[in-house]
Order: sequence, then C-alpha cells, then structure tokens
Amino acid sequence: MNDNNMSAAKKPLIRKIYLLIHRFMFAISRKHSRNDIHVTMFPLDKDYPLAFSKIDQAFNLISEFDPRRYSQIKRNVKRIWISILPVNYAEWMNDLQTCILDRNYLLRSDVSVCEIAQTIVHEATHARLCKLKIKY
Repeated sequence: MNDNNMSAAKKPLIRKIYLLIHRFMFAISRKHSRNDIHVTMFPLDKDYPLAFSKIDQAFNLISEFDPRRYSQIKRNVKRIWISILPVNYAEWMNDLQTCILDRNYLLRSDVSVCEIAQTIVHEATHARLCKLKIKY
C-alpha cells in the first residue's frame, strides 16, 4: 500500500502502533547506561559486552577530543539502540530521540571505534537539526 493513498485517519494510528512496538522492544532489550545516554540492544545477543564496550570507547573518543560535541550528544540523544537494520549502518529516529546502530556493522572486526564515533556524531547531528526544526 502506498503511504500517499492511506487515509489521514489511519496515519496517526499506524504511527502510534509503530512507536508502541519500538517502546516494547526497548523494554525487553539488554540495557547499558553511559552518563545520560541509555544504550540498549535488541535482539538479545551473546555479543552484547563487545557492542557495549565499543560504544563506550566511541563515547570516550568523542568526550576526549570534542567535549562540546559530547555535551550536545548528551542533550539531544536519549538512547543508542543496537538492532538489525536492513539497509543503513545507522539511523536517527526522532520520535523516540534514538540513534539506531546496526548490530552487524557495530560488531564487524574491520570497523574501528573511530568509525563508530563518527557514525554517532553524524546521527547526533540529525538529532540536533531535528531539535532546531530543520528538515532534510
């Protein structure tokens, strides 16, 4: 079904269901906290310690080399969600103020912590632009 042909009444309902499903998935996810940013992983996976470690190392890089940007990330991003993305390595979900990182990308041995930090900064830039009401 084409989104443009959908009745206006159905769109808010579908959006609410979509957000409810994501909130449920967050609730049952493995959790890790880094200051004010919650890191969650779904589906549950035996590799979660490695994933959380890489996220922590990426945040350490950002906070060490660009503390101002790290403060912006803490203000604009509520959650980092590690999940399986079908197309992208990462996405910004503005409705839930969440950066979604692809699990397979994050756990690849050829992806450095620096690249993960760059990805987080990139997605946090989307967060900042959305907060400023700048559309893309």
